[in-house]
Amino acid sequence: MYEFLDRSAQRPWHLDRIGAGRSRAPDTPQLHRLPALPVVLHMQENRSYLPQGARVVFTMLAVLFIAVTLLTAARGQWLVPAYALGALAALTFALEHHAKSTPASETLEMDADCARVRIGSDEAVSLPMTWLRLVTEQRSPTDLRLILRAGERRVEIGRCLALEERRALAPLLQVALTRAKGA
Repeated sequence: MYEFLDRSAQRPWHLDRIGAGRSRAPDTPQLHRLPALPVVLHMQENRSYLPQGARVVFTMLAVLFIAVTLLTAARGQWLVPAYALGALAALTFALEHHAKSTPASETLEMDADCARVRIGSDEAVSLPMTWLRLVTEQRSPTDLRLILRAGERRVEIGRCLALEERRALAPLLQVALTRAKGA
């Protein structure tokens, strides 16, 4: 998921956190409705929440799976229940670990002078706006990379987004870069 945010001209760049004082752009930004400079593009990995009803269904399926494996154990096939319980334990652990981990996020901040890219909690990479251009690399129909390039420096952005989101973001980002260079 991604969203374009407005950034107040009075807010200095050294305040790195996106939070207080932001105004959200429309959920489906059009090319002519991008916010004015400075622009903040926040991208975050889409996480689907597993509601309580889905957990109940998952538990019922697990119980049914265990019942079927116990029937095979009654025939003397003891490795089947052990394997089934191990697989269910691994799946449950993976789901819980994934739900508790923080989603990947990226932030791109642009003004008339430079663009700053922050991936996760890493240090921001500054790129001069005069030489900055967006390069899209598509090696296959299922792979699209968005790369900001300024001279020899390259920063890939949008790695936390799905393919459809990167395809939708590319023209919007190109327009935002053109506006930022023209300002």
